[in-house]
Amino acid sequence: MLARIQTHILPYWQRWLLGILILLGILGRVWQLDQPANYVFDEQYHVPAARAVLNQDWRIFDWWQPPVSTSGIFADWLHPPIFKYLQAMAIGIWGDTAWAWRLPSVLASFGVIWVSYKIAERLGGRLAGWTAAALVAMSGLNLVQSRVGMNDMVVTFFGLLSLKVYFDRLLKPRAVSEMANRWQWLGVGVWLGLAAATKWTGWLFVMGIAGSEVARQIWVWRQTPVRLHQRLWAGWPWQVFCLGVMPVLIYFLSYWPGFFSGRGLNHLVELQRAIWQYHLTRDRTHPDQSGPVAWWFNTQPVTYWRAQVTPIHQTSQIIAVEQPGIMLLLWWGLGSWLGGLWRSWQVSRVKMFRWLTNPIGWVLAWAVGLSGAFLFSPRIQFFYHFLPSEVLGIILAALMLTRISSSWWRQWGLGLILVLIALVWLGCYPVWTGLLIPLWQVKQVYWLLPSWR
Repeated sequence: MLARIQTHILPYWQRWLLGILILLGILGRVWQLDQPANYVFDEQYHVPAARAVLNQDWRIFDWWQPPVSTSGIFADWLHPPIFKYLQAMAIGIWGDTAWAWRLPSVLASFGVIWVSYKIAERLGGRLAGWTAAALVAMSGLNLVQSRVGMNDMVVTFFGLLSLKVYFDRLLKPRAVSEMANRWQWLGVGVWLGLAAATKWTGWLFVMGIAGSEVARQIWVWRQTPVRLHQRLWAGWPWQVFCLGVMPVLIYFLSYWPGFFSGRGLNHLVELQRAIWQYHLTRDRTHPDQSGPVAWWFNTQPVTYWRAQVTPIHQTSQIIAVEQPGIMLLLWWGLGSWLGGLWRSWQVSRVKMFRWLTNPIGWVLAWAVGLSGAFLFSPRIQFFYHFLPSEVLGIILAALMLTRISSSWWRQWGLGLILVLIALVWLGCYPVWTGLLIPLWQVKQVYWLLPSWR
């Protein structure tokens, strides 16, 4: 009887439950997307820059421009321009409304859910993919960033897409042709270039994938030594072009309107130097700023928007904070992977090394590395910089969850965890989207940490 339940009933309810959670997350991202109708957090910088692109005002490439020019257009020269183009395109098609400002972010969030599914499915099977997609859909930080006209969701989508194609390349069938192999490498390079041309965080993906491939090639070379010229003809020039040259080429080509407006190569180089100096020398502070350690413990949220509400016993605000269930799963996934590493080490050093070099271990390394890199950045940092690392951590947690869910009671336990996370998501939805709620609810329900209130 139990075997029949496990074989026939559980797969169906799992699919229905995970599908409902994903649909709920998608609907929560688009419902009242145009509210609030005024700027939310850094939209005050991104939206005027997108309007400037729409009006072909290329002062956004002039680093000496004041924060707000005489025409009222913010000279957002700090970030690369891909997101500006996408946002300007949305405004040009659907009008200068809050819905259009945020459309690129919400579409990218749908892409992040899909890519999370594909990566987890590739590494752990269909159930792992559905679980990862559902957890990403239930992520509070992911929800908030999908409803704000900022570039973080777009760079996360491009970066994860490059990882997805890279994993497809690593785990490809042996029958794949050499031409298909070359196209996959080209796809990795194109998506890495778009990530870097959206936000400098994209360069972390470039360095991560390039470093992983170098380490993998060294390992292959040590296992099966061949002559140097044989290695070169085995595809090294094409890989170097795709992982090294292509991202840089796409990054500089993204500034092509600046070239056509009379700004030459020297201007572009000086702009990059000004961006670099900004990241290295900024000494501003913010009450909601935090670093990588605080991100992993979810201790410092960011207040994006707060409305003046009458009567005073009600409030409306948008706070970027993660729900505790997601963070517990991140730590549980990390602990489970380390537990597997310990068990492998007890068996043999060879098995431990295989566990370390498994692609699942690379997901962990990227999740930790993308956030750990900010330890070396002196510029002001916020919780939303944790977004790419959190998505990778969720994928890791989904992979480890489905590895232990072979028995029927563990599968029901997984279902219970997902239901609890969905209930917390529904309870926290008002403070993630700016809905009007009683003030006592903020003070007595969202009570876990004082910094959350």
